[in-house]
Amino acid sequence: MVQSGTRSIDALVENIARGARTDITLIPYNVHGYFQNSKGFFAATHNRIQKMEVFGEHNMQNLSAAKTVCNELGIGEDDFYQFIGSFKGSGKRMQLLSERASCAVYIDFAHAPSKVKATVGAMAERYPHHRLVACLELHTYSSLNEHFMDNYRGTLDEADKAYVYYNPHALRLKKLQMLDKQKVRRSFNNNNIVVVDDSDELFYRISEEAGPDTVYLFMSSGDFNGNDMVRCAEELTNY
Repeated sequence: MVQSGTRSIDALVENIARGARTDITLIPYNVHGYFQNSKGFFAATHNRIQKMEVFGEHNMQNLSAAKTVCNELGIGEDDFYQFIGSFKGSGKRMQLLSERASCAVYIDFAHAPSKVKATVGAMAERYPHHRLVACLELHTYSSLNEHFMDNYRGTLDEADKAYVYYNPHALRLKKLQMLDKQKVRRSFNNNNIVVVDDSDELFYRISEEAGPDTVYLFMSSGDFNGNDMVRCAEELTNY
């Protein structure tokens, strides 16, 4: 159960824990300590500093949970930190696609509102002196449902430039009504968001964002209409 002080961060997990049987042991955990500087991102305790390949508060929650589980299994802290430092994360979980000079391109599986907000926040925190260009593809049944879309309010606000993309073909396949771009923008409550329903237009617009000190974040459980994201990333970092 994730906790921040005495308040659970994840209300759903907290509700499940409250209903757990008395013979189940509940072990709360917090966000692991961390800091970052020009040399990288570090997990930290009062007596240990470990340079990490992954970054962001959400990953530090996961690290804390993994450490708790490993301790319960008899894996000592020395072994845990030795190996967790080389963990690069799962595919499409803040996965680095290309990095060159002062630019980087990441892709992430984030599509649920809470995950989108956490991922954008982590990227903004990791690159505070860069321009952050975020692009979210609405792909799942819920994310394409206009009655659900208000849950995305404010999730892209920490990006310097944000794009929201959806594929009309996906709407037809899911038998959902076509979306109105103005309604989508209002749902995110951010007038600076660019809403696009054509992938060629999307990548043309993003290519115009190419420049120094820029980080690009693509978020989707889909594939941006089959576009080659590695090639796109290489082009963006080779401006």
